[in-house]
Amino acid sequence: MIASGIVVFTVVWWVAFFAALPFGVTARHEDDSVTPVEGAEPAAPVRPHLLPKALVATAVAAVLTALYLTGLALGWFSLRGVFA
Repeated sequence: MIASGIVVFTVVWWVAFFAALPFGVTARHEDDSVTPVEGAEPAAPVRPHLLPKALVATAVAAVLTALYLTGLALGWFSLRGVFA
């Protein structure tokens, strides 16, 4: 049960993190206050805000993993026989 909890947390964390990446991002070509840099991608984010997005992903993953482990422990669903 511990291994499945770690796997569920890891998968949910990455999915939530990638889902949060596009929110609140301004590209270089959209921000007039940024001076163009030679060789820089115009669509690159000015400030990606990765730490807040990682914290949101951690909170979402923690809640969903807790629900998964609670449901498994209380017998709301069972994984027995799924891989047999």
